[in-house]
Amino acid sequence: MAGSANRSHGSRPTGSPGNGTADHHAADPGEPIEDVVADDVTVLSALANETRYETLRALVGAEDGLYARELEERVGASQSAISHGLAALYDVDLVRRSKDGRRRLYRPTEKATTIVYALDASR
Repeated sequence: MAGSANRSHGSRPTGSPGNGTADHHAADPGEPIEDVVADDVTVLSALANETRYETLRALVGAEDGLYARELEERVGASQSAISHGLAALYDVDLVRRSKDGRRRLYRPTEKATTIVYALDASR
């Protein structure tokens, strides 16, 4: 893959979550439990699709983020499926994106990394 020489090619994350930048927080004690549950269900619903979850795992396993084309190749899904999946993951704060010329680079958020590691630890 051109442009990805410094990226990890494993789809399984290694090490522990956390890079010193917490972009997730515990539920606010004053927040109604219904709101907390609704938010959690929304995030879990975004992960309840095999392509989206595999896309997220690929991002968590990559050192420097991935471009959509790289995700298509790793996940083995169409451009459309990856694009829709990334939008859904972005909407629930599991993916960050940044412009790199004409392309977008995708990275997992701390929340995404924490979720993937928690699932790995539960096995």
